[in-house]
Amino acid sequence: MVFLLELLLLFFAALAIGILGNVAGIGGGVLLMLIFIFLLGIDPVVAGGLSLLTIISSTAFGSLINRGQGSIDKRLFLDIAVLSGTGAVIGSVLSYYIIVSSFKLFFGITVLGLGLFSFISARIEIRVNRDKDYLKRTFAESHESGLDRFRSHRSLALVSFIAGIISGTFGVGIGAVVGTFLTSIKHIHPKVAFSTLLASMIITSTVGAAVHFSEPGLAVNMMLLMMLLVPLLTGAALGGFTGAQLSNRMSFSSLRSSQSYIVMFFGALSIAMSLLRFH
Repeated sequence: MVFLLELLLLFFAALAIGILGNVAGIGGGVLLMLIFIFLLGIDPVVAGGLSLLTIISSTAFGSLINRGQGSIDKRLFLDIAVLSGTGAVIGSVLSYYIIVSSFKLFFGITVLGLGLFSFISARIEIRVNRDKDYLKRTFAESHESGLDRFRSHRSLALVSFIAGIISGTFGVGIGAVVGTFLTSIKHIHPKVAFSTLLASMIITSTVGAAVHFSEPGLAVNMMLLMMLLVPLLTGAALGGFTGAQLSNRMSFSSLRSSQSYIVMFFGALSIAMSLLRFH
């Protein structure tokens, strides 16, 4: 009975992550890692792999919808995927040598800081441009009007590479880092930024998961692994589909604000759980 409740928890956690992740352009692996490690006691390396597999399901189904909506920038996708994919390989190897109790607190503080920065920059942009129509438009409306606000992506290489390392090491997506950079600094339309990020996460998460599960001597109970994956992948797929549809109906300002709130939530949650772990 307890195991069934745990599977139900994983389904709803993956569902929530799929929805929030596709609205804010993040993988949401932080929440899953906390559940896997702190509540279920799963090995950190295996937990990272499971988290990344869940992100693949969420981002793949969300990307199918986003592609149909025309919100994925192909050039931006290539820039992010290549550099962050390389970083993900390095990060996945580093995860073998990192002490979980140490890096979770550091990562939580970093994510919370990114969320605060995104929140402040969003408030400033909305206040300065409060009389402009683009803030109230959904992506579909702005896309039809030619106001999707594409910008240069030349300075993206280093940020994507660092985000890839973080993704591979911590078993999370690259959205908190790259998404904040694209929307707060490069001022790319949030729907375009988040949709393209999610598509890129399919590659980085696949690379990271493969490296995680290929660790020499890693003991994995395949039967248990498959049982855990059923609710995780199902919930993430449904959440990804729902989140992508929802984000297309949200205005520019709503997407910008939502991303900052969601990133701050995951950062604060990670810090809280890390502090509880120390006690």
